[in-house]
Amino acid sequence: IFEYTITYRNNTNQPITDFQLTDPLDPNLTFIPDSLTFTNNGIPGITVTGNDNFDGTSDPNLVNPGDIPIGGQITLTFRVKVNNDPGSPIVNTITGTSDGNPPAITEAVINLSGGVTGPNLVLVKRITNVTRNGATIGGVDFSRFIDESNTQDDNALSQAGLTPVGVFQLGSDVPTQSGDEIEYTVYFLANGTEAVNNARICDSIPTGTTYVNGSLSLVPPPLNSGSTVLTDGAGDDVGTFISPLNLSSPFQVPPCASGNPNGSVLFDLGPSLSNVAPNNLGLVRFRVKVD
Repeated sequence: IFEYTITYRNNTNQPITDFQLTDPLDPNLTFIPDSLTFTNNGIPGITVTGNDNFDGTSDPNLVNPGDIPIGGQITLTFRVKVNNDPGSPIVNTITGTSDGNPPAITEAVINLSGGVTGPNLVLVKRITNVTRNGATIGGVDFSRFIDESNTQDDNALSQAGLTPVGVFQLGSDVPTQSGDEIEYTVYFLANGTEAVNNARICDSIPTGTTYVNGSLSLVPPPLNSGSTVLTDGAGDDVGTFISPLNLSSPFQVPPCASGNPNGSVLFDLGPSLSNVAPNNLGLVRFRVKVD
């Protein structure tokens, strides 16, 4: 997934009327729904607006036609997903037109080369439950999505069809107690132009907690395949709990090379994780108990 930014400024000595931008996307690109943003940069007299129905296929119009005064500037951004490895740069051609009021814009063409190639694995971790004496604690909604402002990874997962619900951390108003069980969920998405080979997820057990035996689980792609409970032992399935004392091979290699004084959980996503929906996303879970 990558983002285009289009900026147009009227540097002429006359207003531009009935201005339109069109972008029929390359067949190898898919528009990410609801990703189009538009701004007139606070300049008065601009009547052009963003087209919320743009999708690059059935509707290639980026804006609703309008006027841009002298010195006026508009900026648009939107995101697209590369469907398959194109084998060469993708050229996205955006054409600007006006109604002929000088200066007419009949072929204002912007060529944008997409440079995202290769495998890519997105990981988003959330706390998805805390139980006390077998019941979920109050005061926290673990079922809602919270957009993390400094990353697009959670948005990429949502747009791909797997919303990463849960919270980043528990606030001071919801303190945990000894014996509480905390459930962590790690959401994953392969969204590059190639499959991800030999992907593994390793997560250290947090300080002040102890791993809950038998709590590993996996929801593999496609998501409708359901949840699978995993064993803790190495080699039994795709999940492993690595105890603090077990630093032997094959665990002294990335991603579990060090830093696991309380142990780590390891998930092997297989020899090849597809980058094509719906087989490119899933989640893993485990629980810890507060010491």
